[in-house]
Amino acid sequence: MPTTGPNYPSTGASLANSGTSENANAWVDPTNVTAASGVATIVAPTFDSGDISEILVASDFGFNVTGTVLGVLVEISKRGYTTANSGIDYRVQLATGTAYANLVGNNKASASVWPADTLATTTYGGSADAWGASLTAAQVNATGFAVFLSAYANVNNADIAVDWIRVTVTTSAATSANAVTATGTGATAADTAKVAAGGTGAGTATGAAQAAVGRPGIRALPGYAAATAAAAAITAKVKGVLAAATGTGAAAGAAPSLAVRPGAGTGTGAALEATAETAVPAITFTCDAAATATAAAVIAHGNISTSSGFATARSA
Repeated sequence: MPTTGPNYPSTGASLANSGTSENANAWVDPTNVTAASGVATIVAPTFDSGDISEILVASDFGFNVTGTVLGVLVEISKRGYTTANSGIDYRVQLATGTAYANLVGNNKASASVWPADTLATTTYGGSADAWGASLTAAQVNATGFAVFLSAYANVNNADIAVDWIRVTVTTSAATSANAVTATGTGATAADTAKVAAGGTGAGTATGAAQAAVGRPGIRALPGYAAATAAAAAITAKVKGVLAAATGTGAAAGAAPSLAVRPGAGTGTGAALEATAETAVPAITFTCDAAATATAAAVIAHGNISTSSGFATARSA
């Protein structure tokens, strides 16, 4: 599963909440928790046994995760100053904003006393621990996503410090851009496409592949791969003249016939004028079987059947 982090916060602040008595002492330099370069502290002489500090709020961890949030690991580098018993966790909890009302999930405060004199790292949660918060990727990615930390004073005049707070997030596999591969005879690299964001899983299409078209769900249509003329065709919408029509009639073609009207005269015909219609692949010229004269001028029009009334063509 994808793991992102550890990320440090961009913001640190001290938040008082009187309703839970987390207001005894404010944190000094709370922004120091954003990096391992300084410490946020409570060193006031009034921080005595039983007091609860204000809440140290570390927020805006800069995440950009996708999928389902499966686990959150929080690490805190902290220490006590005065004795081995300076401080104890009161609250370690996640939030979807920086106000107390934004707290979510479980409080994972530890009952262990903070280490004395030397900074040490304590871990909370883990890669499979969602803190009972049902966090979404959008909430984790938001600038308000935060860790809340407060502590008891375990002795009078206790001094405590926090160096940094950082977070690692584990999510389910991303659901966007899963490859779908087309395989089979004739498949090429162009047959591979991407599933749009929000799709689920990777799939494989198998079998006899159509010609590659570079996009999913589009196939080459049979019969259009190569258009080949089967006979002498006349191009659609072209009007031409068939010269020197002689003898007893024009030769028959292989496509739908056109009506032929014999003209007057016995000499060699001048021309046959043909008009081909769109989508007619070939034009056939036929004359009545009993026509004996040489046509002088015959005008042919597509898609008109030969009439039996032209059984005998005589010269004028």
